[in-house]
Amino acid sequence: MAEKRDRNFAPIERDLIQVEAFLSGELDEAPKCEVLDLELAGTELKEVRRALTQLKRGTYGVCIDCREQIGIERLRVRPLTHLCRHCMHADEVRERAISARLR
Repeated sequence: MAEKRDRNFAPIERDLIQVEAFLSGELDEAPKCEVLDLELAGTELKEVRRALTQLKRGTYGVCIDCREQIGIERLRVRPLTHLCRHCMHADEVRERAISARLR
């Protein structure tokens, strides 16, 4: 199972390396990502580097709240995410409840 996820992560890692090079000024042109649908305008270099570090450590794709695996399709669309869909939704519900109380 881990080997299959590693194979799935290989194109994501290649894209993130290209994005890191672009954001750090090593590339003049924005990279053409193979699998990622990443909006570079709001992407921060530290987030890209965090994801690359997690890839090297084997912790990439693990939700920081529940420790469950984040789906590969979610990672392709949101490669810098650190929450699974369930935990992201729970966070959004909490934030809306807090906002409603503050009004």
